[in-house]
Amino acid sequence: MAMFKHVAGVGNVEMTPEEEAAFVAESEANDPATHPPNLDAIDTATLNAKLIEPGSIDRAELKTLFNHENRIRALEAKAPITQAQFVAALKATMRNGG
Repeated sequence: MAMFKHVAGVGNVEMTPEEEAAFVAESEANDPATHPPNLDAIDTATLNAKLIEPGSIDRAELKTLFNHENRIRALEAKAPITQAQFVAALKATMRNGG
């Protein structure tokens, strides 16, 4: 199947085989499933900052996940987890491939 690229002023044009190969190689190199991020570089302070950074989409998503986890725990009659426990669990999940 042909791949296309957008060229300003022209529209969509078919990629050359070389362009397709380069695009696929770059996509595979950036695929977290085959090349996971360096998790040692993801420190607790960074994840904690994402939880409190105003206006951050990451903040909204992480806060929602944190709140849902504690709601589920409440339904299971379990004690809520702390932000530190949540961050540790996120890191462990990321290390284990999600």
